[in-house]
Amino acid sequence: QLSITPDGYLIGCGERESSGSNPYGGLFDFKFDLDGTMQWIKVSTDIRPVYCKAIIPVSASEYVLSAVIAAPSPPTYIDPIQLGVSALDGAALWTGPRYNYLSNGFNDDLVAGVLGNGLNTYVTGRTYVDGEEITSMRPFISKYDPNSTILWTKYYVTGPSAEARVYGSDIIYDSNSLTICYFGDISQYTSNYQVGLIHTDTLGIFIWGKNYQITNFTSEQSFKVLKMPYGYAITGYGTGGGNDLFVVAVSDQGELIWAKAF
Repeated sequence: QLSITPDGYLIGCGERESSGSNPYGGLFDFKFDLDGTMQWIKVSTDIRPVYCKAIIPVSASEYVLSAVIAAPSPPTYIDPIQLGVSALDGAALWTGPRYNYLSNGFNDDLVAGVLGNGLNTYVTGRTYVDGEEITSMRPFISKYDPNSTILWTKYYVTGPSAEARVYGSDIIYDSNSLTICYFGDISQYTSNYQVGLIHTDTLGIFIWGKNYQITNFTSEQSFKVLKMPYGYAITGYGTGGGNDLFVVAVSDQGELIWAKAF
């Protein structure tokens, strides 16, 4: 994941394969100036599997890493965690707690994060709302305060007793509201994914949601949602009938404007 900071640096993070003293891999993060000169790069030495999904510039002196962590021994279920690093040299500043959202003992996958109002951060991904039941995958939004304490977590699409397989894939903050994009099947457990948007206020209260089926494909996965002058753009990848990248353009209320494959 890449981001440009307000003071004009390119920062990024990701995950590496296992090597050396860390048999599980781990996170890395880095900082470049916009001419491509490296400022610093750091690789986690934590023996636990920690994988960075987003690096968020919260100030000129500090970045927040939104990550997931699993125990180094079974059960190795994934849960969200946040870490703070120095913008100056990448040194570790703090490590937040590991959160098991629904106390169901199964995966809570974080995949994207964004800075909101008051130095709060918001993240999205996929959580299981009914134990290990594979039909209980739901997109979620969580809000962290500046001390990396979770203030709330809410999931969307349908309740725990209904069938759905849905993954949150990106989140943006704009005009005191949140928008996440997702992909999945909103009515059953299949791999015939569609894409969509969920729009909420900063308390996570649902405002509107839209699901889109791109007729060129049998299955689509969304990568990012972008705020545009006309509303929103969803980028992703479709399979079946030609494997292509796509962009879906929608209005501020989520109404379809156009969809193009490339």
